Amino acid sequence: MSDRRRMDPFDWISAAFVVALGVMFGILADNLARLSAATFWPVLIFSVASVFGVLAIDRAVSWLHERVFPSGIRTVRPPKPEGRRPLVLLLSLPAGGALGVVLAALGYDRTIPGLT
Repeated sequence: MSDRRRMDPFDWISAAFVVALGVMFGILADNLARLSAATFWPVLIFSVASVFGVLAIDRAVSWLHERVFPSGIRTVRPPKPEGRRPLVLLLSLPAGGALGVVLAALGYDRTIPGLT
């Protein structure tokens, strides 16, 4: 038998949001691939550098927070041990990303408001 825990309603809601996020990432990846193939490759370089810059700032703020507040946040009671995350929850981001790339290749990314 699998040691994965069962899906509860919150897991299904989380999986739906993660699939939606994966669709957005897939559309973004397809559009960035189009930018790299066109003459707008400086925009692609700036976009990727901006993402890595935000990640670096996030890591620096987390490091500073650990230095200022070294004890962290303690739970009231120890959490109960859970099994591994459900497979549906693990596969929701890659499935959403693949769906986003397929939708962008079919031209549906131009029908989603705010993505064009």
